[in-house]
Amino acid sequence: MSVTRIEQRKILFVKIEIKNSSYLTLKNSCIIYHFMMFLTISLLKNQSRTRMKPLAIFAFMLLFSYSSFAQTFEVDGISYNVTSAVEPFTVQVMPIAAPGYIGDIVVPAQVTHNDTIFSITTIADYTFANNHQLTSLDFQCPVVFLSYKTFRGSENLTQIKFPATLAVIEPCAFWGCISLHEIIIHPDNSNFGSTTILVGTDLSPHEKIRLHF
Repeated sequence: MSVTRIEQRKILFVKIEIKNSSYLTLKNSCIIYHFMMFLTISLLKNQSRTRMKPLAIFAFMLLFSYSSFAQTFEVDGISYNVTSAVEPFTVQVMPIAAPGYIGDIVVPAQVTHNDTIFSITTIADYTFANNHQLTSLDFQCPVVFLSYKTFRGSENLTQIKFPATLAVIEPCAFWGCISLHEIIIHPDNSNFGSTTILVGTDLSPHEKIRLHF
């Protein structure tokens, strides 16, 4: 029996889920893993077209790899998603459930989980957005890029410290941060100046924000 159109759609669905794995927990990945294992075994048992067997085997191996990499954990109140489970080990900072991050948050350069030291290299979209009880952010991690979606709408955010590695902040990144009055940029960071840090925002450096370089 050949692979039906429904089974092909199931494989496509799983591939889409894998592509968006940043927001899946380890529990969810295990569920999908067992689903794909069942689907792959069914395909291998029931199909007669040998040319379809490599597809089923590839799908199984792809999900096995995914289930090993896609995992989320929390340390000191900060949520992380593993982006590389082989050296160099890296993670991405993730959003948390409402009310989000609270108070003064320090994002460290590294985090240890299960005896493995991970470097924190990226910040997911919306990680600190609309966190209404967030008051300050200190990025000690070697982040290079921050999306305009990172912390917009956090109206009680008053201070942000940026690292030496930061090279790009998308326009309108501070939209809705009406309490923000101080931005501190690492002295070794030469990518920003008083005329560039607030480009495309609704904030005025002369009236509301003190800039430190």
